[in-house]
Amino acid sequence: MDASRRWRLAVLGTPKLTAPDGRAFRCEGRTLALLTYLSLEGPVPRARLATLLWPDRAESASRNNLVQLLRRMTGTYGEALVLATDTLTLAPQVQVDARDVLGGAVDVLDGVLLDHDRFEEMPDFSDWLEVQREQLDQRRAHLLVERAARLEAQGEYGQAVEVAWRALSFDPVSESVHRRVMRLLYLDGQPTQALRVYERLRDVLREALRTEPMPETRELARLIGRSEQLPLVVPARSPARVVPTTTVLTGREREWAALERAWQDGRFIIVRGEAGMGKSRLALDFAQSKGRVLTLEGRPGDHLAPYTTAARNVRRVLNLAKPDLPDWARRSLTWLLPDLAVSGEAPLERADARLHDAIRSVFQVGLAQVDVCLFDDIHYVDDATIEAGFVLIDAVFPLGRPGGLPHFVAVHRDDELSPFTRSVFEGMVSAGQAAWIELGALDEDAARALLMNLNVTVEGALASTLVQAAGGNPLFLLEGVQSLRDAPPGEGGAPPLPGKVGALITRRLSRLSNVAVHAARASAVLRRDFSPELVAAMLSAPLLEVVAAWEELEAAQIVRGERFVHDLIGEAIFTDIPSATRRLLQRAAARVLAESRRAARRDRAALGGRRAGHAGHPVAAARRPRGAGVPSPS
Repeated sequence: MDASRRWRLAVLGTPKLTAPDGRAFRCEGRTLALLTYLSLEGPVPRARLATLLWPDRAESASRNNLVQLLRRMTGTYGEALVLATDTLTLAPQVQVDARDVLGGAVDVLDGVLLDHDRFEEMPDFSDWLEVQREQLDQRRAHLLVERAARLEAQGEYGQAVEVAWRALSFDPVSESVHRRVMRLLYLDGQPTQALRVYERLRDVLREALRTEPMPETRELARLIGRSEQLPLVVPARSPARVVPTTTVLTGREREWAALERAWQDGRFIIVRGEAGMGKSRLALDFAQSKGRVLTLEGRPGDHLAPYTTAARNVRRVLNLAKPDLPDWARRSLTWLLPDLAVSGEAPLERADARLHDAIRSVFQVGLAQVDVCLFDDIHYVDDATIEAGFVLIDAVFPLGRPGGLPHFVAVHRDDELSPFTRSVFEGMVSAGQAAWIELGALDEDAARALLMNLNVTVEGALASTLVQAAGGNPLFLLEGVQSLRDAPPGEGGAPPLPGKVGALITRRLSRLSNVAVHAARASAVLRRDFSPELVAAMLSAPLLEVVAAWEELEAAQIVRGERFVHDLIGEAIFTDIPSATRRLLQRAAARVLAESRRAARRDRAALGGRRAGHAGHPVAAARRPRGAGVPSPS
């Protein structure tokens, strides 16, 4: 696009919106939030944005507010900066500095994302903003470290030091960045300053995270302290990401047998389990072993409007089967799919009485061409689509008969079904029409077998570490292996936190009460030292309230006793804490742990005093070793 037609939105530091002719426009509040969110997230459904910007309003009111906001923006700026259909997208003529930095299109820019702006009336947006600020800082630090490495390779140590210092300002607790700064200072002839950087890092890690620097960081400090030659480091091209895969379905023999029994009985098959357990993989492998498969799906946000899933899946079946619809059915479906209206015909403005029959007529033709219909992520599906689908299915049991409907396999996450869908499933199971098959965690032998079947090799103690950290979750295991593959050479120890695991844990936490979420975050900051009593003191919350939250966390498989169920869960929760909240929790943790240590010392001193006072007691004397008399003054 011609640069002279571009709008420029600066969101790093003080926000500023500039028109192509150089005029500066006021941009704040929800307008600023909308443009920033779209610039970093890409296309977003209307419903999600409306809820994000007006969380305290009813859905219809928030949607109307969004329409009015878009109209005001177009009137103010003279053109549409947001393209609005079912989803909203930032117009291509809007250039945003933060997006350019993340994409590597411009040099690294300073400034905090939407600095000094507060969005207290939009708490979800405020939380999103904290995460984006942290990710942006990490990205800028990474780009600067890469530049410092290139300068080092060219022997430009002085410039490299300046660049590395700047990287450290964006990611002040990163050991890899600290190592780069230490190395460059030493190469630039500043060994004393390099060791000061190490000492500051050590103090920060002890105070904030209660941990010590990694072995490679300590080794670098040792080499600098002894004025030894440092190993050569040159920037390397990042290898292509090869996802660890396995062609063998491991540890699911029992579940496969249950699927087979349900299939032979002609039942509707429902596969459920926690995210990452391999539900979709198991269901797809089983379905493909039986013949031709039609895969349908629910998607996030479908539940916000009736028949959202139905409209998408009817469209898919129409495109695949191309049935010759009777005119009444085509006309009824124009409410869902307006483009089905013939020339000169207006689509229906509301659903008519024959909509369910029309949907049924489409699926009866389309499903006659397959052996299995696999419905993935059915927990996202809106209730109206569920009702329409099961009106069709309920009349034709058992499934899989010649001339009838094919077999059905549905997949959903535990505890995420709508009450209506759950009641439908429970009724079918009670009537013997459906089988509910649950995927739990893999046992240790199955997890090890899965690890052995991957297209990568992990051996010895590291394999044991991965298996224990994954806690029987196949996705955790695969992501842990991938994290090891992605780790820089020489970065040993436990596997780093996989990004997908963090998303899964965040989703699990989102279903809990605020008190339980706060307790989980406090526990993650305390690491291995947490207990309900310490968490209550840290949050200044009533102990009974925290104990109730603890029961929630145990039921959700977040904690077990006074430990996280998996080590990765604690790491994921810690990583997901907004940086401002994390700093508050870390200060509270330091205060509580210091008080706990002082109390322990007082208890030991009091106990020692009591023991000294009882030294002459017959029992105390009897416990002294024979011949152990009172020491002489000399």
